[in-house]
Amino acid sequence: MDELLGLLSANACVSGEGLCQRLGITRAAVWKRVEKLRAQGYDIRSAGRLGYRLVAVDNSLLPGYVVRDLTTRWAGRGEIRYRAEMGSTNAEARELARAGAPQGSLALCDQQTAGRGRLGRAWVTPKGVALTVSVVLRPRLETELAQLCTLAAAVAACQAVEEVCGLTPGIKWPNDVVLDGRKLVGILSEMYAGADGLSCVVPGVGFNVNQERFDGELADKAVSLLMRRRQADPAARPICRRKLLVAFLSHLENAVDALEREGMAGIRTAYEARAVMLGREVRVVGAQESYTALALGVDDTGALLVRDSDGTMRRVLSGDVSVRGLMGYC
Repeated sequence: MDELLGLLSANACVSGEGLCQRLGITRAAVWKRVEKLRAQGYDIRSAGRLGYRLVAVDNSLLPGYVVRDLTTRWAGRGEIRYRAEMGSTNAEARELARAGAPQGSLALCDQQTAGRGRLGRAWVTPKGVALTVSVVLRPRLETELAQLCTLAAAVAACQAVEEVCGLTPGIKWPNDVVLDGRKLVGILSEMYAGADGLSCVVPGVGFNVNQERFDGELADKAVSLLMRRRQADPAARPICRRKLLVAFLSHLENAVDALEREGMAGIRTAYEARAVMLGREVRVVGAQESYTALALGVDDTGALLVRDSDGTMRRVLSGDVSVRGLMGYC
């Protein structure tokens, strides 16, 4: 992040003289750098002899505002790559990871144009209304447990929505976050391993935040936080995406730390409390077979445990799982 921006991130006036001394540049150079930051979208106010002050812009995802609001130790504290428009935040985060970016580094944007969901599905993120972020994680986990980071991201997404909006979403195994039977958050994780084991995990998370409607095939399958709020209050104001992001990063940090200490046991209670399929009949749709079963729990690797109609216990490792009466399976 720009050094000048870092000095202004405390949201208090900083004198021009103080900035000159800290940065080792002239007042004219300070002014030029302030103007450059203003051109990027930062609201920097001049207050006479008091100096300069960074003013929050509601809903902005500019890195300076994100860093100023963080309460975390490492999540969001690495490199932040932001652009108004990106093809894929996962691709950008993958690039950061390959360049050695530390755990907690982010790629985020206001509009994603080439996002992917599970099974190659498109993930639509219109400009300025969704929250799309990918996080570089370097967890101290065995490679075979890397997928637990995806479950941790789902838990963190639910907890962030609960904290910021007071709503209670659920998790459709393994990582779709749903609200009122419709998709609210999509998560796509990518894992990278080397000769020495797990290198990094990049969960890409897309929140439907301030969309006012969905068209076409998404009309009865997706929901946004604003749509849900306006069911109760038609005059409800849009949600601040940055506030949601900061809450998500805080909960993600806690969940990943818990995984490192205890494995799945560290997030099991939080995950299963929100798992909408447990105790319900599900339809497991795999590449080789499909069958109906009763969902019972999640094991230490993150696999779904089910009992089929013959009474046989099975571990579901991949494929698409539809819950009866939820997400289009009736």
